[in-house]
Amino acid sequence: MDKQEQTCHVVVIPYPVQGHINPMIQFSKLLAAKGLHVTLVIFSGQTLLTHHDSLGSVKVVAISDGYDRGSISIGDYLQQFQATVTQKLPRLVVELGISSGHPDSSEKGLIVSWSPQLQVLAHKSVGCFMTHCGWNSTLEALSLGVPMVAMPQWTDQPTNAKYIADVWRVGVRLQANEKGIITKEELEKCTREVMGDETGDEMRRNSEKWRKLAMAAVGEGGSSDRNITEFAAKLAGKFEGNQVNHVSS
Repeated sequence: MDKQEQTCHVVVIPYPVQGHINPMIQFSKLLAAKGLHVTLVIFSGQTLLTHHDSLGSVKVVAISDGYDRGSISIGDYLQQFQATVTQKLPRLVVELGISSGHPDSSEKGLIVSWSPQLQVLAHKSVGCFMTHCGWNSTLEALSLGVPMVAMPQWTDQPTNAKYIADVWRVGVRLQANEKGIITKEELEKCTREVMGDETGDEMRRNSEKWRKLAMAAVGEGGSSDRNITEFAAKLAGKFEGNQVNHVSS
């Protein structure tokens, strides 16, 4: 066996929603940096990486999710996704074991099928981020020091919005009118508040504070870095233990 074949092999499978792909890409790179062999599985409906076979040291494998074109309801898609992928994943695992959108633009904005969110948020020209308050997007904006305009919908998002507006004080939450509709006037008001001089200055100071705390956590020796190191070591330890048991038997 060569060194690569003896390395613990981790297969990373993001949930089939774009907001989950980016953090899993970063997580995969961190695991690879800790010495693990990592394969990231991208389904063909997730168009970001289907034309790439690697991301640095992370191998990328694209497989069909059974529905590559057209529109479909979330419920129908997930049902078909589960049936198709359940059939194909075991085959992929065996294979891995044997061998080790055009943008539409106007003068007022840009509509794209995929946006490299981390790169966008890291750009110095970005003054605020309107977000649905998913935990991944919330952490990305928080760690890059970008104030937020929060528009939560369900599950954990209202709680995250509460933290954004009232606990961390790095943004404002949009308020629906008596009909349950968030108007363009409300959006303009909140955006101006975040981008303004008084309240906006406080949000930017708080955002910068949390950015520095996040950098310290993910930096070498920080709490997140230690957790990743411990997790990678446990995976490698289990792999080595299985190898010893296999040889002994």
